[in-house]
Amino acid sequence: MTMRQGWVMVMAMLGACSAAPPAANTQMAAADAGGKFPDNSASSATDVPAPGASDPAATPLVVALAGDGLQLVDGDSGKTYSVPFGTEQGQTIQSIGKAQGPISETGVNEECGAGPIYFADFSGTLTLVFQDRKFAGWSVGGSKADSKLTTIAGIGVGSTRKALEAAYSVKIEESTIGTEFLAGDLSGLLDGAGAGATVSHLWAGVTCIAR
Repeated sequence: MTMRQGWVMVMAMLGACSAAPPAANTQMAAADAGGKFPDNSASSATDVPAPGASDPAATPLVVALAGDGLQLVDGDSGKTYSVPFGTEQGQTIQSIGKAQGPISETGVNEECGAGPIYFADFSGTLTLVFQDRKFAGWSVGGSKADSKLTTIAGIGVGSTRKALEAAYSVKIEESTIGTEFLAGDLSGLLDGAGAGATVSHLWAGVTCIAR
């Protein structure tokens, strides 16, 4: 089975991206300011509660990585709120922003094999990908990745290969981009092939990488 494509490094991808066209910049700015994008899809809004304060650190919501999108977990009650792939772009950005804070950078990449993608960067090197104004993928990785960004099973950047294999049924192979793994709908890279290797990158959904 061929591994699905994904980003090796978020910063490498950003180097190949141009600034978003005016329409995209206007839409991203509206979401960053708490506005809403025009709803051109039938996607329903996720039922994510508003934080108790404007500072994301004051809310118990944390992001959990998932193969079918992202989840927000209430640290007090343990209740989870799904933000699946296909969710409307503005709603996705607003929902994730309740836990991660404001967007740090946005842009567009016209050269992906999957077609043009828009991206929005949040803290912890979490990057969201959108196509046709819908949430289509995410990636996290690199030396500045937030180790607290994990799956519900506790797997994130910095997790050991042993922990990864204990949490998921994993296929690992050497590819043109390194030691790549597939764990259900999650993909990623290990920083080596040995038993002591750790996860260096994770992604799911639509991604963009040259192989």
